[in-house]
Amino acid sequence: MYVCFDGNVVWNAAVPRCEGERALRLYSSAPLLKVLLGFVRWAAVDILFFCTLTVPAPCGGHLTAPIGVLLSPGWPGYYKDSLNCEWMIEYSFSLISLIRVILFQTEVNYDTLEVRDGPSNSSPLIGEYHGTQAPHFLISTGNYMYLLFTTDNSRSSEGFQIRYESESASHLSSLLCDCVQTSILAYNF
Repeated sequence: MYVCFDGNVVWNAAVPRCEGERALRLYSSAPLLKVLLGFVRWAAVDILFFCTLTVPAPCGGHLTAPIGVLLSPGWPGYYKDSLNCEWMIEYSFSLISLIRVILFQTEVNYDTLEVRDGPSNSSPLIGEYHGTQAPHFLISTGNYMYLLFTTDNSRSSEGFQIRYESESASHLSSLLCDCVQTSILAYNF
């Protein structure tokens, strides 16, 4: 639950939130916002008035929240043609970024998501993904990750839904070791 009245929607959190000076509660899971418009007290009972809004996901941004969801622009609808969207995920010095690809569907060969291990488009390339060919997990080696989503001027598709979170390198390595160990134990020889 985030609080605001007048202000702009900010997407660098686990759910969208507003920034402003006056209070208004938002109940949300991206990309829908349930906004508390007001309430009336009647017979010692508060009657709440809500409005639900669909807020399209933005094209790019600077993401600093420890956990969040990155959506292709236009989500939950199809993304638009001729996009060039840049996101930078940034954490404090001692953390690295773990990305979990929840859904990925773009036009094969033409609409791509480029992921780089660092803060810019000149950082080392982790991978370039299109169609349904995206790994379930991507991990940075440092506290930055750069994503670039480019589309051509023809077909579009559902796009992507990606969860990002910060992890300490030591915690992540123990998680990966547990996963590998579990996979080996689950295999019947």
